[in-house]
Amino acid sequence: MKKRVKSLERATAKEAYSFACPECGEVFVGRGDVALDLVVREWLAGMGQEPKPDRALERIVAHEHDALREVVLRDIPALSPGFNAQGAS
Repeated sequence: MKKRVKSLERATAKEAYSFACPECGEVFVGRGDVALDLVVREWLAGMGQEPKPDRALERIVAHEHDALREVVLRDIPALSPGFNAQGAS
């Protein structure tokens, strides 16, 4: 089972995802679980720790429109607008 999980992790780490800013249309490309990586990066920064460098995430964080962050995070249900503790919108 561990081999299968590792195989799936390697396969998805290579997946590329593109996100377009809804305000300006600029496209950003990231690999792996971009939304989760962004949450971890923000959490580490909030804890006063230096997150590992990631050029794609740096571009997303530095982008002038906050709407891009919302596009990236919409795949995490708990961070989506309208989510409640029971998971119903």
